[in-house]
Amino acid sequence: MEALGPRPDGETENAIAVVGMACRFPGDADNIENFWEMIRDGRDAWSEIPSDRFNAKGWYHPDPNRPGSFHIRGAHFIKGDIAAFDAPFFSISTAEAVSMDPQQRMLLEVVYEALDSAGIPMASLSNSATSVYCGSFVRDYEQPCMRDPDTTPPYSATGNGIAILANRISHAFDFAGTSQTIDTGCSASMIAVHQACKSLLSGESNIGIAAGVGLIFSPNTLVPMANLNILGSDGRCYTFDERANGYGRGEGAGVIVLKRLKDAIASNDTIRAVIRATASNQDGHTQGITLPSQARQVQNMSDIYRKSGLDITRTAYMECHGTGTQVGDVKETQAATELFCKHRTTENPLIIGSVKTNIGHLEGSAGVAGLIKGILTVERGFIPKHLNFKSPNKQIDFDRMKLKVG
Repeated sequence: MEALGPRPDGETENAIAVVGMACRFPGDADNIENFWEMIRDGRDAWSEIPSDRFNAKGWYHPDPNRPGSFHIRGAHFIKGDIAAFDAPFFSISTAEAVSMDPQQRMLLEVVYEALDSAGIPMASLSNSATSVYCGSFVRDYEQPCMRDPDTTPPYSATGNGIAILANRISHAFDFAGTSQTIDTGCSASMIAVHQACKSLLSGESNIGIAAGVGLIFSPNTLVPMANLNILGSDGRCYTFDERANGYGRGEGAGVIVLKRLKDAIASNDTIRAVIRATASNQDGHTQGITLPSQARQVQNMSDIYRKSGLDITRTAYMECHGTGTQVGDVKETQAATELFCKHRTTENPLIIGSVKTNIGHLEGSAGVAGLIKGILTVERGFIPKHLNFKSPNKQIDFDRMKLKVG
């Protein structure tokens, strides 16, 4: 990704333009400008688990290995009432709205805001080749909604179906392109971006909507995560820090609107950033199914730079996955050093950071949150401060590795 500037002829052919974006992230970050102000000012959105979500005190136990409980007291939550929704605006009946997962409701609102950000009238996209790819894996609403068959709302099947997250957008806005919900775990929204770019470059679509969403309002998702020992005890991400002991959860939705760069230029669109290439791979067999592979990370990033023709030595900043786990942070920084720092010096290190220290790990929407931060960083020419970094992780030798935490 890079800011748009003069390019030699022919270099727009396989490039993708980001022409609009919108978000509903934790705390004060309820739109793009407020999100930027939060990360620019070095603030976070951590809070205790709100009592209107569920009774956290009834589920808390300090031992993460105790069945039927979780050991965290807080995370990063959206402010306001997540049940609030203007159903008539989207031509949805009250009965259907009651059955709808709030993730569907929020996506409709944020997609509308992203298209408004892009300056694209809704009516102009009716029956258009606009594709939708949405990343998510949280299904908190389905569990209480369908627990008692005698009180299950009438539209629960479509209100909670995971495929409907993307389909609801296409239906509401009358998009005719591919519509897919993607669940690849925490990479889901980045895979959504990847697939949207591929759809545009293949000619299958003319506009791509790439989104991610995840909301927290059930203890039934927290309990197995806690028992897997992937969550930090105080619900924060201590990325690259010695205190890293698991990630802190976050919630929200992020959406970007994509076009082929040549089409965006022809339409005189506002171009927020340019995506020169994307790539995707898998860790394969590692010591554990949740553990990353340094070699595969290097391979994937190398493929992107090879495809794009960009100069690795000119990369100044890397927005990391950076969850705040001991193994993940170490592997990711080693991969960054292997690829980016061979020709660097300790006086000219690669700067790294992670938005998860501000808004937590948004899981299915984490990737698009990091991408939006990256776009704003390039656009504003300012690298926001990386939070929760006091004692460097002893397994990461930042000076020798030519890395600097932003």
